[in-house]
Amino acid sequence: MTNIDSVIDMDVTTDPMAFYQKMTMSMAGAEESYDIESYFTEEGMFLYDAAGQQWMKFPKEMSDDLLQMSSQQTNPGEELKKLQEFVDDFTFEQDAKSYILKLKADGEKFNDFVKETAAETLPPELAANGEILDNMNIKGVEYEIVIDKETFYPSVLNMIMDMEITAEGQKISMKQNMNGQYSNYNKVEAITVPQEVLDTAVEMEM
Repeated sequence: MTNIDSVIDMDVTTDPMAFYQKMTMSMAGAEESYDIESYFTEEGMFLYDAAGQQWMKFPKEMSDDLLQMSSQQTNPGEELKKLQEFVDDFTFEQDAKSYILKLKADGEKFNDFVKETAAETLPPELAANGEILDNMNIKGVEYEIVIDKETFYPSVLNMIMDMEITAEGQKISMKQNMNGQYSNYNKVEAITVPQEVLDTAVEMEM
């Protein structure tokens, strides 16, 4: 069993769609962590290759696919809309500052939902490969969503997903535990790619 930890800090704007992200990944037993820095704006998607100490620019086709994925995945409101059909399965709690919604569902009920969501967020060339989704089995999903009482904005979105993926005749078990916090609504300044990145970036090949 291998544990991989990722910490992501992201600034996002939705009009226009843009983000700046810094992700730190570490693997159990490894001495060093790995940092990934990226920008996404109307000028394209740029990613810093730490090994080569070089900024890379994604081809336009890949940037367009990422735009589709990012617009759905970075908007907490859109995430909540996807769960509307399961509203009767949520439990409701509250404290002085927040409404707390929790959902625990078995894989059979959520399999089709998760596969449809994956198909929407995968790049078209992968989503078209039905074998990937057919070989995915969702064993269980848990959601915890915290809504600020004053603003009605989501402040926390946690998810635990237990799944199996069959690849080349072998089953791979994966358990994802994601803890997300949302803040600074309507206060993020315009996100721009630094001129140094634009001047030095090398375009990646497909």
